[in-house]
Amino acid sequence: PRHTGGVSAVWTVPAPLRLKAELGANWIGGQVDDLKVARKDFVIADAKVQWEPLGRRFDLSVQALNLLDRKYSSASGVQAPRRTFIFTGKVRF
Repeated sequence: PRHTGGVSAVWTVPAPLRLKAELGANWIGGQVDDLKVARKDFVIADAKVQWEPLGRRFDLSVQALNLLDRKYSSASGVQAPRRTFIFTGKVRF
């Protein structure tokens, strides 16, 4: 794409809770793919919540990609993933 843009907001709660929430949006401008098919511009919204309990020993998060379940494709015949949830857990030693 020739033009793209993004914006995000982050909210944090310090210790002892150690919570972080993020909401973002990305705009992808219209484009013409390799097969000369015109693609419309679109906006994708994502969100993430992260928590670090027990003195930051653990890091737990959930992320939602394509939060609004937008149907779009960036290439001919290839659909982008629909709403996707990612759950992550980490342990620090």
